[in-house]
Amino acid sequence: MSNKHCSSSRYLFLLPLITCLAFPITFVISYGYSIANKNVNSTGDFPYISETGTKPPESCVFGQLLNIAAVISGLTIYVRYRQTHQAFKHLIPSSSKNNYRWNTAALVVGMCASLGVSMVGNFQMDNLLIAHYIGAGLAFVLGTVYSWMQVYLSYSLLVYMCSRAMFYFRIVCSFITTLFLIGTLVGAQLYQNNNKQVLSFRLLSTISEWIMALGLAVLFSFAEYNK
Repeated sequence: MSNKHCSSSRYLFLLPLITCLAFPITFVISYGYSIANKNVNSTGDFPYISETGTKPPESCVFGQLLNIAAVISGLTIYVRYRQTHQAFKHLIPSSSKNNYRWNTAALVVGMCASLGVSMVGNFQMDNLLIAHYIGAGLAFVLGTVYSWMQVYLSYSLLVYMCSRAMFYFRIVCSFITTLFLIGTLVGAQLYQNNNKQVLSFRLLSTISEWIMALGLAVLFSFAEYNK
């Protein structure tokens, strides 16, 4: 039984890698479809990720692929939770209860972010805008919060399970996603405040959103399940 368990655990590293690839592939496919069907403007403008999956048929592909990505990311988050829990229990027996609480909180936040991804795919902007915005908030804001919670947990696991290089890498990725989350929100607000006349503000927002989303996807590919 234990041999079987070890054998199956050996492939857990594939989960974050698949998650990392699932999101860019989804975005590229839906963007390509929307350009081919002339549902987004390909010249002089750059769309939000959600705008590439608003109208059919790309909305069907966008929703289906994001649902798959949400499930895979949820599994990744759960495995990360179990990995960290076992590390605290067996590698650091003297670990404080606070570390366990942080790990549980990270699980809840991460799962809510995954739910947000699914909501973004299922509730398109043209169909149910409020639900779409709630999903985007869960995915991006809580996704960024989750990345910082993993920074804290990585610090707690230094030497025992997490290398310093990985710790600093997570800090850099978390800083980048935070920076571009702010860029997304500020750009969108400035665009609205100027009656949607200043295209540079919209570009700041849309490009920031793409970089932030890809940054979060990259974070998932460095979960160190085999350490």
